[in-house]
Amino acid sequence: MNLKIKIVKNCIESLFLIVCLIVLADLIVNPRVSDPPLVKPTKAELAKLDPFRERYHVDRVLDRIHTVPFESEKGFSFAVWADIQSHPEVFDRLWREIQKENVLFVITVGDLVDRGEVSLWLSDFFAIIDLHRDIPLLPVIGNHDVGYKKVEFTRIFGRREYAFDYGNARFVVVDSVDGLGWMQLRWIKRELAKAGEKHPFVFAHKPPTVIKKWAYHSFSKGADAFCDLLSTYRVDNAFFGHIHAYSTAKHDGVEYVVSGGGGGVLHNRYGPMGNVHHYCVVTVKGDEVSHQVVRLIDGQMQRSSAGNEFYQDPSTLPLPEQEYDAKKADMETGVKEN
Repeated sequence: MNLKIKIVKNCIESLFLIVCLIVLADLIVNPRVSDPPLVKPTKAELAKLDPFRERYHVDRVLDRIHTVPFESEKGFSFAVWADIQSHPEVFDRLWREIQKENVLFVITVGDLVDRGEVSLWLSDFFAIIDLHRDIPLLPVIGNHDVGYKKVEFTRIFGRREYAFDYGNARFVVVDSVDGLGWMQLRWIKRELAKAGEKHPFVFAHKPPTVIKKWAYHSFSKGADAFCDLLSTYRVDNAFFGHIHAYSTAKHDGVEYVVSGGGGGVLHNRYGPMGNVHHYCVVTVKGDEVSHQVVRLIDGQMQRSSAGNEFYQDPSTLPLPEQEYDAKKADMETGVKEN
């Protein structure tokens, strides 16, 4: 009996050693390169963001929006885009194109920078955004914007979650970076309940795992309860980023839209009409809500009606992190992106 136990023990130890050697070999062949952890910014570093806080704090932007009279017969439009990090020439082109749109404001649905430290807010975001300030800009926090405990984002924009009305619409902006806890869900319920007869819209960076084709790159904590709230309060559109593509889905009466093609390296699961840099324009007029997609294809802007249900099984393709790393490496070495 003791001999059998000894044999089993030796087998387990040998198996463990083999697994360790396989993992070690993989690390040698495919080393994991990660950014160093962010350190708390100094007061002097944070102070560099203050001039932009004066212009881009959520409360100041909302005050600016509300100076525009609502004309019910004409309605109004707004733009949505996300994931503008890592591809500045595309980010700049789309931002300049948005300036030509007849929109009341633009909402960026997260990942405004590649890494949320002070220096990148200055060099990668405001260096472009601040050149064109005709249209008010409202933020949604993304996972790349977190920085040091979301300090930098909050210093600039003041709030990570907020809600407001304009005309016959209500807008609810949610921080879904870490999923949704019960306090957030209670707040979302309260803010959506205020919509009454207005058109409700919801914005968050990560989409909910309830939408199966997005589940590989989504949030799960509170996702079911979140989607139930959107259905209960008959949300017209819920917009997300995080997935670098344009994709739509309908779930329990609600139109869900991923609009993550603002400049980041594209994912490749959503076909020629989805794997593309773009922004959306949403129009609210009376009882009608519609949105169009403006795509950047071969250097030209192409506008079309909403909708892209196409997707490929994610299990047959690389994970987004692998895909991103490969394409980013190509760009850094001068290889043309497909």
